[in-house]
Amino acid sequence: MPSRRVTDFLLFAAVFTMSFEKIFWNVAGKIALTEVLSILFVGAYALRRLGRRDGSLPRTSGIVLAFFAAFLLVYLVGFYNLETTQGLTQFGKGMGKFVLHFAFLVAAVDYLFRSSERVYWRMLAWFCLGVAANAAYGVIQLAAAQAGRNLDATLIEPITGHSTQINIYGAVGGSNVYRIAGLTPDPNHLGIQLVVPLLVLGPLYLRLERKHRLRVPLALLIAGLLAVELATLSRSGLLGLGAGFLVLLGVLSAAGGTFDEIRRAVEGRIRPITVFLVLRRLEWRGLLTVESGARYRLTEDGERALARARAEGKTLAEVQEDSLESEEASS
Repeated sequence: MPSRRVTDFLLFAAVFTMSFEKIFWNVAGKIALTEVLSILFVGAYALRRLGRRDGSLPRTSGIVLAFFAAFLLVYLVGFYNLETTQGLTQFGKGMGKFVLHFAFLVAAVDYLFRSSERVYWRMLAWFCLGVAANAAYGVIQLAAAQAGRNLDATLIEPITGHSTQINIYGAVGGSNVYRIAGLTPDPNHLGIQLVVPLLVLGPLYLRLERKHRLRVPLALLIAGLLAVELATLSRSGLLGLGAGFLVLLGVLSAAGGTFDEIRRAVEGRIRPITVFLVLRRLEWRGLLTVESGARYRLTEDGERALARARAEGKTLAEVQEDSLESEEASS
């Protein structure tokens, strides 16, 4: 059975390279680096689950599977409209990637659900750093193109074997006009990918205390990502950023009262960004039950666990984390 350290590495590597679309190989079709790592992670995850003989899944993974089934139904309906061999081949390739991506999503959600909060934060950090690395490469790539050099030919082609370069979108006064694309085939791809870390890191930055050690690095990172977002000149990226910002404002403002109730239920101070992860794990372990109106109630086991936590001078959430970290260390 693969160790937790190996499985963690494969998960972090897969999310770090998730935006590196140009790094792929033509082996039985087009397969990207992140897909290779995803296959390895899903395999490691499956071996660990088989070793534990536990077939249960958290509710979120079940919802993902429901969406998979719905999309698969729509996908299969289109199968009967295929009339050429090329169409059937493309359908098969697309189906393979479709299944792989959903398998990775289900496995990753379940793996994080059964892990400590520390693993979640590390995964999120590696994902954001991967998009940031992609953006930084795009800036260097643009500077090289302005100097008449193709950075992809130097760094990407020796790895993948296929030619690639930054796209030209016109010319002004005899000089080519470029847009930052990084390791994606199109600036719009990079613009949309940058939306996710910007919307995730923004609220985190606002929640940090003034003297927190991550406040300045996060501010610089957000500023850099926003600058690259603007440099992509992607209208879809900016539209997504604006729409996401409005949705985020609505969700946080609507959930304000609920967060206070949840904090009292778990007897501790939990940031809103992680409160639902903690509560779902407490519910999974039978310490909480979900009631209407997004309220949570402690079970009898939860009451006993809370009493023990208070006796130890800890919160219920802290006891849960200690238990999960002990399980990770033993595996």
